[in-house]
Amino acid sequence: MTIQNSQRITIKVGIEVSKGYLRLRFPRALFNGNQKYLSLNLTDTLENQVAAEI
Repeated sequence: MTIQNSQRITIKVGIEVSKGYLRLRFPRALFNGNQKYLSLNLTDTLENQVAAEI
């Protein structure tokens, strides 16, 4: 997944599975070297993986 802001900076966000649920993994550069995640509260199914990529 890629996020762009108005200044045309591209940020790659990873989608991964933790304990059977999908979560987004943000680059360390955004949080001063700290790894941050955002849980989507979606189970790891093909349908939910497609939804997470949108």
